[in-house]
Amino acid sequence: MFNNPDLLLLHAPSVYDFRKTPVLFGPISDVVPSTPAFEMYPLGFSNLAEALAAEGMSVRIYNLAYRMLKDRGFDVEKRIRSFKPAAFGIDLHWLVHAHGALAVAAMCKRFHPEIPVVFGGLSSSYFHRELAARPEADYVLRGDSVESSLAALVRAVKQGRRDMHGIPNLTWKDGFGRVVENPMECPPEVLDRSRNLYLTLFRMAARYMDPFSMTAIHDWWRYPVTCVLTFRGCKRNCAFCGGSGQAFRKFYGRDRTGYRPAALVVRDVREIARFTGAPIFIIGDPLEPGREWCEELLAGLEAAAIENHVAVELYRPAEEWFYDRLAGAVRAFNVEISPESHDDGIRRACGKGYAMEEVERNIRFAMDRGCNRFDLFFMTGLPMQDRKSVMDTVSYCSDLMSRTPKEVIPFISALTPFLDPGSPIFEDPESHGYTRFLSTLEEHRKALEEPSWEFIMNYETRWMTRRDIAEVTYQAGIAMNDAKHRSGRISTEQRDAVRANAELGLRLLAEIRGIREIRDSGERNRRLMALKPDMDKAGISSVCDKSEFRWPTINRDFRFLEIMKAILTGS
Repeated sequence: MFNNPDLLLLHAPSVYDFRKTPVLFGPISDVVPSTPAFEMYPLGFSNLAEALAAEGMSVRIYNLAYRMLKDRGFDVEKRIRSFKPAAFGIDLHWLVHAHGALAVAAMCKRFHPEIPVVFGGLSSSYFHRELAARPEADYVLRGDSVESSLAALVRAVKQGRRDMHGIPNLTWKDGFGRVVENPMECPPEVLDRSRNLYLTLFRMAARYMDPFSMTAIHDWWRYPVTCVLTFRGCKRNCAFCGGSGQAFRKFYGRDRTGYRPAALVVRDVREIARFTGAPIFIIGDPLEPGREWCEELLAGLEAAAIENHVAVELYRPAEEWFYDRLAGAVRAFNVEISPESHDDGIRRACGKGYAMEEVERNIRFAMDRGCNRFDLFFMTGLPMQDRKSVMDTVSYCSDLMSRTPKEVIPFISALTPFLDPGSPIFEDPESHGYTRFLSTLEEHRKALEEPSWEFIMNYETRWMTRRDIAEVTYQAGIAMNDAKHRSGRISTEQRDAVRANAELGLRLLAEIRGIREIRDSGERNRRLMALKPDMDKAGISSVCDKSEFRWPTINRDFRFLEIMKAILTGS
C-alpha cells in the first residue's frame, strides 16, 4: 500500500538528469534556500495533501529532486516503476522546472501509461493548453486554489470516469485527443481552509516510513526553517513578477487577493512552534491585508509567546508603528525587503515606487528595536540598468554597511534564469526595454539543455546583453563580498571561497562560449563533460556564501516527543 496512494505528488529537479548533464547553473540559486537542482517543492504541496486528506484520500509527497541530490546513485526509473497511485501529480510552478518536470512526467507515462498525470502550478497554468496537448500530460489544473478541483478529479479517476467537463479549472484531452478547457471557478477571497501546520507532512513520513522524501530543502534536517502563507494573489504589479496582480487577473482567474484570517496564521505559527524551535517565515507582507489585519496578527503572536525567531518580508517600507508592534509581539525578528537597485528610477521602472531613503529609515526603525537581521536583495538584469549601475549598487551597499550594524546584510544576484511568464515584462518586453528570446514551454525546456546560464536566460535588455548580465553578476558578487569582509560581516575564508567560485564561473563562461561553437557534437560533449566538476563547484556560493542566507537562531532542534504525540492523537 505504501506505493499505492490515491495521489502521488512528485517534485522533479530543474534539469533531468543534473547529476550527469554538464550545466553551469551559476548563481541562480545562491539567494534562495535550495541548490541549483531547485529541490524545494512549492508550499502548495502540503496544502493539497491536507485538503485531500480531509476528503478521505491518501496523498504522498515524493521529492525526487531531493533524493537525487542526496544519493548520486539513486535509481529514479526503478522508483517510478514501483509506484502505483491512482494519479501522479507533478508541479510546474516555477518555470525553471520545465525540463525536469516534463522528463519525470514522460517517465511516468512510459512505465504506467494507464495512470493519468496531473500538472499544476503557475507555469502550468500559463502554458496550460500547450502542456495539455503534450503526451506527458493528461490533465492541467489552472490557478492558485485548486484543492476542490483536484479532489474532484482524483475521485473521477478512481471511478473510471472519462468525461471531465464538470470539473472547474481543468484543461484536459477528450477521447479524440482534443484539448478541452473547462471554465475557471472564482477562487476564494477568504482562505479559511488552508493550513500550514506541517502535521500532515509528519503523518506522511510516519505512514510511509519515509521521513526524507517529504523533505523540501537539502539541509532541512539541520536547519528546519518553516513557512506560513498569509495570502494568495497580489495587488501590486512588479514588472518582472509572474505573481503580479496583472498576471493573476489575466491568467490565473484571481481578480482579488485572497487573505487568510489572521487568527489562522497565528494558529499555524503556534502549532509549528510545538514541533521545532527553528525560525518561522511568514510569507507575504503582513501589511498587505491592511493595518487592522496586521494588528490582529501581531496581537495573536504576542499572546502565543513563542520562542522561535520570526521572519517577515516587506513589499515596501513600513511605518514606525509596525516595528514597535513587531518587536513587542515576538522574542526575535528578522526582516527582508527587495529594493532591487539603489537607484530610485530603476526601482520605479520595476514597479516599486518607493525611495531608498525610506528603506534606510526602516533599517533604523528595525535595528533600534532589536531586529535580529535585516536582509536587502538587489538584482542584475533590470530595466534601465547597465554595468555601471550594477557596480554603483555595490558601492552603495558598501557605504550602507559602513554605517549600519553588522546585522544589516545586502545580497545581489541575477534576474535569472527566466523572466516569469505572465509578468508585465514577459507580456510586453519591448516597452520595458527587453528582448525576449523564448515564448513557448518547449522553448524554455530546450533552453535548460544549454551548458551555461548565460544561454539559458530567456532575455536581454536594451542596456545589457546576456553576456553583460552574466559577467557583471559575478563581478558584483566579488565586489559585494569584499565589502562584506571589510565591514566584518563575513570571514576571510568565506570571502576567498566566494571569490574563487565567481572567478571560476567567469572563466567557465568564456570556455563554454568557445565550446558551443564546435561543430562536432561528440567533441563538444566531451569537452563539456570535462568541465562538469568545475561547473558543479561554481554552481554554489558564487555571489555569496550560501550559509549567509540562514537566519540566526537560538534553537533549531526538533521536538520529537511533541511530533509523535501529534501523530498519534491527530492534534
